[in-house]
Amino acid sequence: SKIPLTEIDNPINKKQLSFTKEPKTQLFRNYVNKKNQQIMWELEKKAVLNADMLICPSMSVKNFILNEISEVDENNLKLIYNGIDCNIFDKIQPQEENIRKKYNIKNGSKLICFVGRVIKPKGVETLIRSIPYVLSKYRNVTFIFMGPLIDKSLIELCKNINSPIDRENIIFTNRINREDV
Repeated sequence: SKIPLTEIDNPINKKQLSFTKEPKTQLFRNYVNKKNQQIMWELEKKAVLNADMLICPSMSVKNFILNEISEVDENNLKLIYNGIDCNIFDKIQPQEENIRKKYNIKNGSKLICFVGRVIKPKGVETLIRSIPYVLSKYRNVTFIFMGPLIDKSLIELCKNINSPIDRENIIFTNRINREDV
């Protein structure tokens, strides 16, 4: 819409938002966002139902579609994981010493790496919950999470790990360039 959401004095905003004490522009934004999400969902469902075939990049996407759109034909869903061109890594020279220095990782420490968006559906929570168990068996291990930190609750989960030594063994890099990966 072309309604200026930041102008409270706009006559449309005054009329629409006069019933609440909540910050009026935020309430209106929430309403517009919710309506937009409903419209987008209906369009996405229509597209899914009219597609001859859908390629799902993960099992969770496939399961989501099957659970949320009961009319979809499972035979029209093909699971093809996102691939990566491994040749890009052939050109990169190992920089282990520089990386250990950059992220303050002890020499000799084994690395357990997660690369991707740091979100629960990717299994990050399970990996984090395994940290105390792994460290009880192997002390010289560092867990490094390489990727955008989307679910901030996962950092809270890390903070609640029992031993303070455990927290020293956990690194979140946020976005990282391919050479560092």
